[in-house]
Amino acid sequence: MWTCQQCEIHVEQQFDACWNCGTKIDGTMTEDFRHADQCIPATPAPNRQYSLAQAFWIFTMTSLVVLGYATGHAVLLLVGFSSLAMTATCWLFSYQMHEIQRAIRKQSPENDHPN
Repeated sequence: MWTCQQCEIHVEQQFDACWNCGTKIDGTMTEDFRHADQCIPATPAPNRQYSLAQAFWIFTMTSLVVLGYATGHAVLLLVGFSSLAMTATCWLFSYQMHEIQRAIRKQSPENDHPN
């Protein structure tokens, strides 16, 4: 461990700058250091809990696939598989849009804080 010359906090040896104030081992300040309360808070992940309607939709479409397979009905299989594929595509698109919005918020100038 080493002790920060600026704030006298103990810092583990593998770090080359103080986690509290950004001062390097040699006593110089890190230019791009931001204190934790100056940083943009992480965007929470989207809620992955299924609503009752979504759970019912998945159950119904899966039942169509099983019923279609059991009875040999190609139409039921086709409707079940295509509906499940469409649902998965919509959820994937929704997740990707959330990630794109998060990236845009990270890069927007109003979120930049001066050091």
